[in-house]
Amino acid sequence: MWWLVLLVLPLASMAGIMLFAVWLTRRMSERMISRKHHLLEEIVNTGEVPAEWKRRVIRPVAKLRGARGAVAGDQAKAACLQQLDDLTVYVERSPFMADDETREVVLERLDHV
Repeated sequence: MWWLVLLVLPLASMAGIMLFAVWLTRRMSERMISRKHHLLEEIVNTGEVPAEWKRRVIRPVAKLRGARGAVAGDQAKAACLQQLDDLTVYVERSPFMADDETREVVLERLDHV
């Protein structure tokens, strides 16, 4: 009977670890994908850079004045452009877009912003 415990306990713990890993992977991928789609939705609806990006950029730039502020502003603009480029690549490659027409509309809006 003790051999049954030695067999079942490791198998049950291994199954639990695998189920947890699958759940965690699914949760993280849902969060990453939904975040990108929320950002895309905000860009399409407002035609501007998402407010989340603006908050991250404005605070550090506002603290700096003069030449340092201009350099920080340029770096902030470059960071926003890089994030827009990343979203553009995501839209081009994503299988989660409804159809090609939707993809084209979103890409046009990203280019405009």
